[in-house]
Amino acid sequence: MASQNLTGSITKPHIPELVINGIDVLLVTDAGKLRASTGAKEHKDAPLRASTPSLGGLVKRISSIGEASRVHTMKISPDGDLLTCGKVQIYIHEITDVRKGQTTTNFKKLTNHNDSSHQSRSFSVIHGLRQTLDAIALDQTSRDLFYDCLNQIREYLHSQESADPEHTRAVAEWLKHTNNGAEKQVDLSGTTKLLKSLNLNAKKAVVKELLHSVDVNGNGKLEFVEFIELMRKLRIRTCANKVFDQFSANKVYLLPDELLKFLKDYQGQSDADVDLVNTIVKQFQPQPIRTLDGKPLSSNSSKAFPIDIPVLYRAEFSRYLESPFNGIAKPKYDTVYQDMRSWSITNYFVASSHNTYLSGNQLQSRSDIEMYAMVLLRGCRCVELDVWDGANNKPVIYHGHTLTSQIPFYDTLVTIRDHAFKTSPFPVILSLEVHCSITQQNVMADMLLDVFGKAKMLPEMWTKQELATGSADSKWKQLPSPYDLKYKILLKGSTIKIKEKAAPLPSTPTAVTLSGHTAASALMKSSTPATATGSQKDKAAKPEKVSEKLSNIMYLRATHFNSLTESNNNPPYKMSSFSEAKLAKLGSNPSDASLLVDLNRSHFSRIYPSGKRLFSSNYDPFPGWRSGSQLVALNYQTRSTPLYMSLIKFQQNGNCGYLLKPFPLRSLPLSCSSENKHQIINELVSQENIDNEKGRILVLAIEVLDGRQLPLKKKKKVVDPFVKITIGGRKAVGTGGEEGTGVSWKTKSVAGNGFNPNWEGERWEVDLREGGGDEEGAVVLFEVADKEAGTLGFGGCGVEGLREGLRVVQLWHPKSFERLPMSNLLVRIEGVKRAKTTKSSK
Repeated sequence: MASQNLTGSITKPHIPELVINGIDVLLVTDAGKLRASTGAKEHKDAPLRASTPSLGGLVKRISSIGEASRVHTMKISPDGDLLTCGKVQIYIHEITDVRKGQTTTNFKKLTNHNDSSHQSRSFSVIHGLRQTLDAIALDQTSRDLFYDCLNQIREYLHSQESADPEHTRAVAEWLKHTNNGAEKQVDLSGTTKLLKSLNLNAKKAVVKELLHSVDVNGNGKLEFVEFIELMRKLRIRTCANKVFDQFSANKVYLLPDELLKFLKDYQGQSDADVDLVNTIVKQFQPQPIRTLDGKPLSSNSSKAFPIDIPVLYRAEFSRYLESPFNGIAKPKYDTVYQDMRSWSITNYFVASSHNTYLSGNQLQSRSDIEMYAMVLLRGCRCVELDVWDGANNKPVIYHGHTLTSQIPFYDTLVTIRDHAFKTSPFPVILSLEVHCSITQQNVMADMLLDVFGKAKMLPEMWTKQELATGSADSKWKQLPSPYDLKYKILLKGSTIKIKEKAAPLPSTPTAVTLSGHTAASALMKSSTPATATGSQKDKAAKPEKVSEKLSNIMYLRATHFNSLTESNNNPPYKMSSFSEAKLAKLGSNPSDASLLVDLNRSHFSRIYPSGKRLFSSNYDPFPGWRSGSQLVALNYQTRSTPLYMSLIKFQQNGNCGYLLKPFPLRSLPLSCSSENKHQIINELVSQENIDNEKGRILVLAIEVLDGRQLPLKKKKKVVDPFVKITIGGRKAVGTGGEEGTGVSWKTKSVAGNGFNPNWEGERWEVDLREGGGDEEGAVVLFEVADKEAGTLGFGGCGVEGLREGLRVVQLWHPKSFERLPMSNLLVRIEGVKRAKTTKSSK
């Protein structure tokens, strides 16, 4: 962890001299063998040797096909911005993870140097789109020093980037184009390349004019301070200027009272006060321009920007508008604001992945352990593992009976363990699709207990008596809350059949239905256990296909679906899975649709894509969520509108992977008993009344104003961007989104401008009452795209979390789901809200 000062802000970590000078590393190449070098000669399978005292040690770097290359020096630049290893250069702000041990695909290809002594010295740097730099250090101390130092610098850079990510990225690009700052200036050609790296593809005459506008000494070259001033000018947005002039009396700067008026009158922030204004001004007030070593310039334009006066100038106002302070979503969405203690885990939607191991299609794509790390780090809480018999009695994961590659089951479990709770403390569900022999199922059980049992990640299991009886006071009347299951791994899969005694099963937990999403009424709803069906009659005993050892550690027990009535009478640890086609069939029958909602109040269900989706396309997730299904599993490997909708939906509640369902889809809280049932229902109705009095948006108007720093595609040097907006969770009336996902609209394309495209005047108005759908759970998705290159980035927010006014939409990478540090949209949001007593027409 980076050190903190007394005010709680993160201070820049000390970088040890050894790390700056570097340690020698042997990089892994692609032949599955390990080589070291002494001087110019290379010796196959040479042992690790000590390096010179100033370099500190030797590291072997592992390549993409598991071979170690010759020795290189790995080091971190003195300013903590750049990691170099031979010809490899990685900017530390691009690093997404640093891991100890031999956990990556490259390491798994090693045929030697994979014993415990080498594993204790190994580490991996994950960067970009699942790229890895894998190395073996001379000793564990050197490995740990690099690991700790890289993580401290990453935390520091993240704290700085949250304040001004665009400046951080601009400085990084300057360093790239000036030999890490060794070259003090760049000429016109270099300026053109530098701006192009920031996605400003301007003609030579335009670049020349821009250079001239900041060329203080008139030498026709761009120095660092001039570059920062140029970036400052380019960041001023035309649409921001218009609003600035509307509220600034002197058209030069905004005084605190003028900023407060802007927040209240234009942004609709009725709760804005002097404290908020002071925080904003302090955060974005102009600062002295500094050199690369951090020293203020005496020739700074301090006269033009008197930093001792608490005001915002145009550039700083633009910075504020594109900062997290002015995000499109309510600030509370960035925190875990929902009640995670009072409700059974079945009352939450859970971010879920299908065929998590695949990096592409269902037939011949590569299976990749890194996919598990990626989806868990993005907030996913339910991952799938298709497990088959492997060689040497070691189970493997792949898409059976296809040409997809295989990954070791044990290594996958280790990766899940190491990443399960980095983003969220709430439980991770492993959906196990087991195709192994009994022998290898026992091996699976041993591996699961070894990886998760020793780490105390497995919850308390059901006893045989609880599985066999229907005692009314059994602890499984409702499953525990997400809070009660924090840091636990819940295993879901098929189990051996337990012969149940004839004791009556408890009824489905009481549900609350709030008519029309208003507080008009609250109805208690109970289900009466059905009588035993024909499927429960005694049948001839058949050999078990499931290992008892594996069955005993299953927390959620998959059962064959016969009927909704039968499923509703099962204890809550039993669950069913439905294909998207089966869900559509159940949803088309009003009686079945109602029973399915009842089932999902107290039992888990999982929805998965049709087997016909050979190229891993995705389906509309909203019908599954409307039915109350918790685990609506999507293909994270395929960028698509449905997946982006899901990612945006789960960004709220602190991106913890769990969202409390709307009231009509829940059972009663865990604290409910026969004595306090009516009191709790009245409290819930009262709370729903309060929420409705605040009003929900009925008619939504969105104007797309402009964009900034849209990413380039490798095969296309210039982009012609347009913005597609989709309201997910609405039943389409007229135009529809991909796979029937809501209603959508597009702007015109802007030719050849990914730096600052402008769409002012392009406005879309949509009546959220038309067509029906999930008004409360609707999502607004913004996709920035190019006709040839496809989606460049996406962002958005739940409709209920939208903030009105001039707002910024931060964009995310469509494949890695990483935040695009300089890319955003500026939009204007207007909403007509429901009156306190008005009911929506559907």
